[in-house]
Amino acid sequence: RGGDPKNLNLPGLVDTVCRNSCSFLRTVTDLAGGASWSASAEGFVDGVTVSISPNDFSLANGGSRSLTINVDLSGFDLVGTWVYGEVRLTSDGLPDAVFPVAVFADGGELPTEWQINSEEISGWQEFALDGLAAMPDATFTSGGLVIPTQTVEMLLQDPTEDNPYDGSEGLMTVWHTVPPDTLWLHSRTLESTAFDLDLFVGLDANGDGIAQASEELCSSTSPTEIELCDLFTPVAGNYWIIVQNWTANLDPDEVTLVSAVVGKNTQSQLTATGDGIVPAGEAQVIRLSWDNVNAVPGTELIGAVGIGTRRETPNNIGIIPVSFTKTGIADPETLVLMNGISRGLTISSSGMHDRSFIDVPPGTDSLTIMASAMDSAQSENLDIELYRVDFDEAFAAAPFVTAPDTSGAPLASASGAGGKGPVVTVSGSTLVPGRWFAVLKNNNGQHAAVEIQADVTFAGDPVPFRGGLWESDSRKDINQGFDYITTGGFRAFVWYTYDEAGQPAWYLAAAPVQDGNVWVSQLSRYTNDGAVQQGTVVGHVSVTLLAEEDSVFSFVLFGENGSDREFPSFGPSCPTVGGSQISYSGHWARVIAGLGGATVVANESTEGHLHYIYDDMGNPAWLLGADATKNIPGSQEIALTQFSGFCAVCTGDKPTSVTVGTLTREYADEKNMTWNLDYVLSAPLSGSFNRSDDAGKLTLSQACE
Repeated sequence: RGGDPKNLNLPGLVDTVCRNSCSFLRTVTDLAGGASWSASAEGFVDGVTVSISPNDFSLANGGSRSLTINVDLSGFDLVGTWVYGEVRLTSDGLPDAVFPVAVFADGGELPTEWQINSEEISGWQEFALDGLAAMPDATFTSGGLVIPTQTVEMLLQDPTEDNPYDGSEGLMTVWHTVPPDTLWLHSRTLESTAFDLDLFVGLDANGDGIAQASEELCSSTSPTEIELCDLFTPVAGNYWIIVQNWTANLDPDEVTLVSAVVGKNTQSQLTATGDGIVPAGEAQVIRLSWDNVNAVPGTELIGAVGIGTRRETPNNIGIIPVSFTKTGIADPETLVLMNGISRGLTISSSGMHDRSFIDVPPGTDSLTIMASAMDSAQSENLDIELYRVDFDEAFAAAPFVTAPDTSGAPLASASGAGGKGPVVTVSGSTLVPGRWFAVLKNNNGQHAAVEIQADVTFAGDPVPFRGGLWESDSRKDINQGFDYITTGGFRAFVWYTYDEAGQPAWYLAAAPVQDGNVWVSQLSRYTNDGAVQQGTVVGHVSVTLLAEEDSVFSFVLFGENGSDREFPSFGPSCPTVGGSQISYSGHWARVIAGLGGATVVANESTEGHLHYIYDDMGNPAWLLGADATKNIPGSQEIALTQFSGFCAVCTGDKPTSVTVGTLTREYADEKNMTWNLDYVLSAPLSGSFNRSDDAGKLTLSQACE
C-alpha cells in the first residue's frame, strides 16, 4: 500500500514511465541448496546502460538477497519508444534465471494546456517547462490557430444505447479528414438539455465510410453530457466522431459537438521557439508568438505545440494543446504591409485602423490595396483611404509609425460593394514614392475581422544592388543592422540585433531575386545542436531600395511590427594588395556547413568580421571583431567583442560591449581564408570556442571603387 508497483517482487521488470532512468528492486531466494550467481544485462539497444548491484553474489541454502537494477536511458535518445531486454542470473551447473525488462522511455510530464487571452492581433507570450528528458536538438512544432467547428443537432434518445454503431436514431456523426503531420484531433460536447451524452472517435480504416466498433480509438462515456476525446499525432486518414444521446431529457435534445483538426504548418498563425539544447530536467522557456489573429472579441481558437528531443523525432515527448481567446480589440498599432503578403486585423464597430502602411520606392508602376472581411455584409461596409508621407518624415517614431494626417482628402479611396470588400489602385503620376498608409474604416455596427493585402508592380529601372552591412539611419548608434547578400539568383539577409533580455541575436532570410526595388522573404530563427542548424519561421522581412545607399527595412518578428531607414555601414572601397585592389568583403562560411558564418568587410581603412555563432544552449548570438586594415593577406589577430543592447522594438541605453576573445585570420585569396575563433562568452551567455576552420566566400565579389 502506497509503494511503487514496479518494485513488486515479480519476474517481469516493467515501467511505463521511465524518465532518463528507472530502478527496480527484486529479492531472489535460493531453491538449489546454495550457490554463487552472476547477473548480467542482455538484449538492450546500444546506448542503454544497465547496472545490477550486486552483480556477483552467493546464496546460502534457502537464503535471500536483494538486487537493485538500474536502467539508464540518458545515453541515447529513446524517448517515446519501448526498450526491451533482460537481466540474466547464471550459476555453474544450474538453469539460468531470467527477468524480462520492458520500460517506456517517457519524456516527462507536459502541461494539460497553455492558455492565451489577448486583445492583440499579433504578439507573444512565454511559458515554462521543466523536468523533461534531455533535448539535445530541441524541436518545437506548432499548428493553428483554428476556430473549432460547432455542429448542432436535435437528437432523440438512442433506443439501443448499448450499441452506438447500429445506425439507429439518437446518433450524430461528424467526419474529419486528417492530413499527414497532424498534431491534434479534438472533439468535445458542450452543455446540453440531455442528461447523458457519450462520445466515440475512430479511424475509417477500411475506407467504407461507416463507423464501426473495431475502428474505435477513443470513447468518453461519463454519466453526464460533457465528454472529451483528444487524439494526438493521429495517423492520416478519414476520422468519424459519434455523439450518442444516452439518456434524453426533452427527447429530442439540442446537442452540440465541438471538433477541430490542428495540423503542423510552417505558415501557422502560431509559432513556438525555445533553446536549441536542453539538458535533462533543466527548466526552459518556450515562446509562443501569434500573428494575424483577426478574430472578433469572444472568439475561441485552438492550436497545438509538439515537443521533441530531436528534429528526426518531433513530438516524441508529447503535444501541448493551446487555447487562445480574443478578449477585445486593441488600439491600432504599427502594421507592416509587404508586397503580396496578406495581413489580418480586427476593426471595432464603426471604428478604423490607421497604422497600416507600405513603402513605395522609385520605379513602382502601380499600387493595389484590397480588403475583405469574414462575410459579405462586413466586406461591403469597409472603406479604404490612402494617404502618403514623405520618407524624410516617416521615421520620427521608428521603429513604429504614427497615424497620418487625415484632415485632408485622401489621395485615393474605395468602398466595398456587392458583398465584396474595397479595392483601390493607384498608378501613373499619382503614385509618388513615399510611405503610403491604408486607413481602413468599418461602417458596420459589428466588429469586423479583416484581411488586407498590398500588391505593387514595377516598370522603372531597378536601384543598383548594394550588398554588405547596413545600419539604422533613423535610430543612430543602436549597434544592430543587417547584411544584404546576393548570389546565384537569390538574395539573403542576416539581421543582427538583440533579444528582449538585451543579448545578441540574429535571424536569417532567403528568397529569389524579385522584380523591382522591393524584396520580401520569410524570416527564420536558427538553433544548433552542436553540428547542424535547425530553422523556425518567426516572421517576414522586407527591404525597399530607395537609392544605392538608402533603403527601408521593415519586419514582422514574433508578431511585432517595425521599420527603420538604413544606410551602408562601410564604403565600398577595397584594400590594395600587391598594387591591385582586392575584394575580400562578403558573406563567408566554413567549408563544412552547420555552425553559422560571418560577414566580412575589408576596405582601405577598416577590416571587420561579424561572426554569427551559437551559445551553449544552441541559441544564436553574434560577436564583432574590427581593426584597422593591415597585413592583408597575411595573418592578423583581431579582438572579438560581445555586445548587449536593446531589442528591435525596445528602447534602452546605448549598447555596451566586452572583449571575450580573439579572431585570427589569414586569406589565401579573395575567396578563401582560414580563421581561428578563440573566445569565452560573457554572462549571462555561456559557451567557449577554440577552433580553426577553412572558410569560403559565398557571395559575389563587390566592385572596388
